[in-house]
Amino acid sequence: KDEVGTGLGPTLEFYSTAAQEVKNPKYGFFRRLPDLSLYPAVFPLGDEKDWSMKKRETSTLSEKITLTEQRNRIRDTFFMIGALLARSLIDGRLIDLPFSPVFWKLLLGESITLDHLQTIDPEIWRTLKEFRQLAIRREEIMRDTNSVSEEEREVELNKITYRGARIEDLCLTFTLPGDDSVELKENGINVDVTLRNLSEFIDLTVNYILIDSIKPQLYAFRLGFEKVFSLTDLHSLKIDELQGLF
Repeated sequence: KDEVGTGLGPTLEFYSTAAQEVKNPKYGFFRRLPDLSLYPAVFPLGDEKDWSMKKRETSTLSEKITLTEQRNRIRDTFFMIGALLARSLIDGRLIDLPFSPVFWKLLLGESITLDHLQTIDPEIWRTLKEFRQLAIRREEIMRDTNSVSEEEREVELNKITYRGARIEDLCLTFTLPGDDSVELKENGINVDVTLRNLSEFIDLTVNYILIDSIKPQLYAFRLGFEKVFSLTDLHSLKIDELQGLF
C-alpha cells in the first residue's frame, strides 16, 4: 500500500517522463513559441505524387522511409499524445505540456482570427495586420457611393499603400509568405494579390498557418483525446483554466 509505482493509474514519474519525450526538440513534434507554450510543428510531407524515398533522422531510427509512413507515424504519435493528456486528466496528474491557447481553441472548435496568429508567427502577424487596415480602408471607400465620384474614388484607392508601395507592386501571389511551394488556393502561384482580393489573401494565410498546416496532427490528437475523455466536457472551462490543468 502507498508504495511508489503502484496504484490504479500510471505513476507521476511516468507522466513526467512521457511529457519530456513529447516536447523533446530532437523529435520536433512541437515548436516552442515566444511565450514558451507549445504548438504542433509543421511537417512538410508533400503531396501523394511526391511520396519519394526521403530520410528522417531520430535517435533510434536512421533509415529511408516513405512519406506515407512518415504521415502514419506522425498521426500515431499525436493520437498517443492526445490519449496521454486525457488520461492524465482522469488520473488527476499535472503534466508539463503547456499547449498554446490557440491549440486549445482549435481542439474545442472555437473560431480563429488574425489576432490569434500573433503568438504563433509574430512577424507574419504584423504584416497581415497592416494589410488588414489597408483592406478595411478600401472597403470604406467602396461603400461611399454618394459623396464621391468614380474619379475621386480611384484617387483615394491609389493612396492606399503598404509602406509607400501599392499592393499590386509587391509582386505577391496566393502562396504562403516565404514559401512559394505552398499554394493558398488552386493555382495560387499564378494569382496575383491585389488590393481588391487582399482580404481573401489574409484570411487564407491565417487559415493555413493556424489550421491547415497542422490539420493531420490536430485531427489525430482529438481522436486520441476523445478515446479516453470527451472534449465536450471541457467546453465549460476557460482557456486559461484548461492550461492550468496541464
